[in-house]
Amino acid sequence: MNEIENLREILSRLDQKIDNLETKIDKLQKKLSPPWWKSFAKFLVNNFFTILTLVSLLIIAWKAWEFYNDIYNQIENVRSSADSLRNISTGAKNSIRGFFEGLGF
Repeated sequence: MNEIENLREILSRLDQKIDNLETKIDKLQKKLSPPWWKSFAKFLVNNFFTILTLVSLLIIAWKAWEFYNDIYNQIENVRSSADSLRNISTGAKNSIRGFFEGLGF
């Protein structure tokens, strides 16, 4: 009987040690391969200033592109206005010339 009790006691200790090892293995697995959101959060924290710099550069480039497009559109408007003024003056010359030719000058 004594041997059986000793064996049971040894088995219970082994079970406790196995349970302890299983919990330690679970903790190690969580540390070695955390959930995706923890990995993502850690990446964001570690690279915060890099990401902030890249976003700032993108915003600056976008604003510069808008500025360039605004200037380009203004230049095109001036060009079209100048072309329309040329057409008006050419039309006026032709109509005056036609008027004087009609009078016989």
